[in-house]
Amino acid sequence: MKIIKPAPSAENWNVKVYCTGFGHDSNGCGARLKVFREDLKFNPGDKAEDPAVTLKCIGCGELTNLGMEFYPPNHKRLKRLKK
Repeated sequence: MKIIKPAPSAENWNVKVYCTGFGHDSNGCGARLKVFREDLKFNPGDKAEDPAVTLKCIGCGELTNLGMEFYPPNHKRLKRLKK
């Protein structure tokens, strides 16, 4: 037996978003980015902030949180965001 076409998986996940600085004290640069799962970090939050999935723009270096509707499957297994 052999696989003709592999099943879709979370590894192939991607989303197109803008660098907006959402969830952080910045405006971002407005670049449109195609973001893959390996580009994301999970911020578990604390008493002052909510949990979030965050990306770092390769253009300006600012952080932007994704909206919950764009979270990848099993987002809590992403690498943690270092402060």
